[in-house]
Amino acid sequence: MNQEIISLLKAALECSVFLNPREPGLSYEELREVGHRANYQDGEIGDAIAHAGTAYFGVNLIVPDEDPQKTPISATSRLSTLSCPN
Repeated sequence: MNQEIISLLKAALECSVFLNPREPGLSYEELREVGHRANYQDGEIGDAIAHAGTAYFGVNLIVPDEDPQKTPISATSRLSTLSCPN
């Protein structure tokens, strides 16, 4: 399992807390887009999404894990290279 992409997706999920603190999380498609912008392939992204956050039945979002210490700081260097839409 590629820990780099898992860290990247976890960092993206944590960023969603700042964008919408009352309802944080990203959809599967949004996480795929993050992975694609970082030049990962669909298979790598799909495998990593299962380890990046928590999905609840009936909710269309994958939310960050409750323990922020689970995301290494190194993921932010890769995340900072992505362009975010305004």
